[in-house]
Amino acid sequence: MADDPLSAALEQVGERAQAATPGPWEAEENEDCWELYGAVRPMLHPLKLIKAPKHGTPYAEYWPLPNDADFIAHARTDVPRLLAAFRVLVVFHAQYMTTEEYAKILAALTGEGAPGG
Repeated sequence: MADDPLSAALEQVGERAQAATPGPWEAEENEDCWELYGAVRPMLHPLKLIKAPKHGTPYAEYWPLPNDADFIAHARTDVPRLLAAFRVLVVFHAQYMTTEEYAKILAALTGEGAPGG
């Protein structure tokens, strides 16, 4: 475990992510239920993580594995922590990048392709 609180928190986030079912994950909704699938890969049957009927049944038909449940339960706090750490790094590194380098990184993160490329 890391010595400083930020590193320790980020290490815990990483451990939860590593222990959860591999991604990508996909959610599907229809008239009757919500379903969450993990380990979604082309040409392979995805792993159903959760199936929760919308009406008629007061309980979920599939429950997530303990590590997936832990990952899901912490997502609401883990994602803001990761975003805050990322923002600090972006501001710090932006001071040392050219405009072109920054644009390339921004394009890679947003999936919009580098300007002029």
